[in-house]
Amino acid sequence: TSAGYQAKIRTIFKYAFESGKINKYLYNNVHIDRALDVNNIKFLTEEDLQKIKDKKFASRRMNDIKDCFLFQCFSGLSYIDMKNLVKSDFRKTEDGRYYIKKRRQKTNQEFVTPLLKDAATIAIKHQFDLKVKSNQKYNEYLHELADLCDIDMNLTTHVARHTFIVYLINKHVPQETIGKMCGWAEGDAQRMLKVYG
Repeated sequence: TSAGYQAKIRTIFKYAFESGKINKYLYNNVHIDRALDVNNIKFLTEEDLQKIKDKKFASRRMNDIKDCFLFQCFSGLSYIDMKNLVKSDFRKTEDGRYYIKKRRQKTNQEFVTPLLKDAATIAIKHQFDLKVKSNQKYNEYLHELADLCDIDMNLTTHVARHTFIVYLINKHVPQETIGKMCGWAEGDAQRMLKVYG
């Protein structure tokens, strides 16, 4: 809770500094460490992901929500970074593989995420223009998605990001690579991955 309040206060000071209202940024070089509890990390199993992938919806709204959520699970993007995606953020290698290169809004760290096959398929389907709802609506529809897919978990954007990280760990991707793909600040990869065991 304390870390959450500090993060909000830091945002206010950052805005004040950048808009010229104060002449010194008081949170410069200050790291706010949010304690992550391994018991609270929720992620989807491959079976759960398959349930969502296989589910067909009559409404375009639910199909768009399903695609956005699966895109997060297979790309590791946070909600705001997914919402801020523009077509130019998607790049293509010479051998035809897609990846995303941009900066995380939260940390301003540049990240490069190679798109797994499922994420690339979704991006191509939507012509690299995902229909991302407002945060409130998105979370509301994720509850509906969980019910309709018989997933016994409260689906959130954090669940999607955790799912991606656990997937990478299970594939034995090096810590430094996971850190770069997730856009973590330098040196945070080892600290963050300890939480995942």
